[in-house]
Amino acid sequence: MNPKILQDLLLACDDKSVEVLKSIYLENYNSSDFITSLLKLYQTETALQAQTTWLIKYHIDAKNRFDSQQANLILSQLGELSSWASQLHILQIIPKLGLDSSQIERIEPTIRQLLKAPNKFVKAAAYEAYFEIVKCFPELAREFKLMCENALEHESPAVRVKLKRILLDI
Repeated sequence: MNPKILQDLLLACDDKSVEVLKSIYLENYNSSDFITSLLKLYQTETALQAQTTWLIKYHIDAKNRFDSQQANLILSQLGELSSWASQLHILQIIPKLGLDSSQIERIEPTIRQLLKAPNKFVKAAAYEAYFEIVKCFPELAREFKLMCENALEHESPAVRVKLKRILLDI
């Protein structure tokens, strides 16, 4: 699929129109260049961040994979995402990407920053993503556990639920 065609389809839909996004995905994901076009738009079109990240997440949730180079591209944009929905989508797929230690090491500072995000859903997803980092780098476990315990005292209920699950597994 040509990136321009995909761009036009995404511009024509509301970023909250899940059924339209799902339809775009299902009609095009078998196209040999759909993922390439999607990732190009994700990287270059900030106005389409919510739509492209939703499609990226849907692709992963449908039990599909990204190769290492594609995963690197997705992760490289994490710190550049401006909408909370886009940040949430990418944080939610981090446990499913099967990242290696070098990829995890590169995203650690960004995810650490997102632990302080103003949006409670982004913050909860950031804690879960950071737990993936701790699994790869166990030397961070003690500090992360303390961060989680301290956050239990002042975070929203949505974040506390995630923190309690994480603390059971640390």
